[in-house]
Amino acid sequence: MKKILQILFFSFCLTTAFAQKAVIDSLHQAFQATTNDTLKLVLSQRLSWEWMNINSDSSIAYANLYQQFAQNFGYTVNEADALRLKGFNYFYLGNHARSLEILLDGLKVLQQESGLLPSKFVLLLNPGFSAGSIEKYDVYIEGHLHNVLAFVYWANRSEKQHYHFDKLFLFAESSGADDLKVFALFGRGINAKNKDSAIILFSKGYHLAMLQKDFKFQGPIAEYVGAAYHDVGDHRSEYSFLHKGAWLNVVNGNIRNSGWSYIKLAEYFSERKNLDSMIHYAQKALGVGRNGHYPDIELAALRQIAGVYNAMNNKDSANKYLTVLAQLTNSSVSSESVRQFQNVELNRQAQEQEVLSTKERLAAKGRLYSVLVGLLVLLFIALILWRNNRQKNKANEQLQYQKNKLQKALQELKSTQAQLIQSEKMASLGELTTGIAHEIQNPLNFVNNFSEVNTELLEDMEHEI
Repeated sequence: MKKILQILFFSFCLTTAFAQKAVIDSLHQAFQATTNDTLKLVLSQRLSWEWMNINSDSSIAYANLYQQFAQNFGYTVNEADALRLKGFNYFYLGNHARSLEILLDGLKVLQQESGLLPSKFVLLLNPGFSAGSIEKYDVYIEGHLHNVLAFVYWANRSEKQHYHFDKLFLFAESSGADDLKVFALFGRGINAKNKDSAIILFSKGYHLAMLQKDFKFQGPIAEYVGAAYHDVGDHRSEYSFLHKGAWLNVVNGNIRNSGWSYIKLAEYFSERKNLDSMIHYAQKALGVGRNGHYPDIELAALRQIAGVYNAMNNKDSANKYLTVLAQLTNSSVSSESVRQFQNVELNRQAQEQEVLSTKERLAAKGRLYSVLVGLLVLLFIALILWRNNRQKNKANEQLQYQKNKLQKALQELKSTQAQLIQSEKMASLGELTTGIAHEIQNPLNFVNNFSEVNTELLEDMEHEI
């Protein structure tokens, strides 16, 4: 019965794989047929997205075309989206240093003046989910860049993962995009302080993911729910979600993550000493790793197979896989890869420091020029005020001179007026005196004349006598 179910399961997987191949072939034919560069941009994005979890090399090739078309049109948001797809694929290929460099370039591109594909074409893109509204598409893409960066830093055990997971949560809320919300819950789950909280967060992410359409990451979310149940010892729920994860990865065409599903199922059976099933799933994971050029999956599968053959005391098979494991380790994942990742971080930090220093120098120059301009303005104002004050003083002096002159003239006028009044008074007094004297003179003349008459009469009387 178990074998029959496995046959049905893998036959369904094969059918799904052919269906996805048909989608890719259809998109490729449309890409070759159209002469419209805008449609080529859309189709290259779709093809990169479809190939992403099947063959990263093909996905990167179409992402490069997507980026080129976006640059030609000046669509900076779509250019950042292309860099997001490339960064995701390099992360899948195990080249974390290159992935980090590309993703940081994507954030840098979004700092430029925003340019976006016309809305009618944005609706044709396949980012996994709708961003809620086209106006928020740039926020949506920036959120995805922080999402991939968070996982790159998480895979390298860097504390910077927390910064990008926090950014992811903020952009998920502001864009309203459900796929970003799923990733945000996932990020909080892997950093949860206790196992029960991890189960709750992963379960919320899983249920939200299952409500979405065309979401290639339903399987990985289900597997992390299973891993959380493993941590609390609930192995029935663990297997249930691991099995769901493997099925969802195949249904959604997520070939790469199906490889990790097989790795986790192999681990599950290894813990239960079911070595045949363990080897079966490890071999399937090895096939996915080799066909998709995923060195991390291939390495994990080789370690499992070599380990189980060693436990079975099958030295020849164990040595065979250990030799391949050693060769792959030396060629792909080594201390050199870690050093390259660290160098990218250091170079970016140096660039950011240089940009910051340049900004600080420019700001200091700006402040100096502002102070100089301010001083010149103050000096100019001071000169104007001094000139105005000088003119005011001159005007005041002139006014004072005119005032003094007028006051002097007024005094002279008042003096002349007083003299005229005095002269008039004296003249009036003279006339009055003359009148009085005249009035007095008349009686005196009368008396004198009367006395003379009397004198004459007396003389005549004496003479008569």
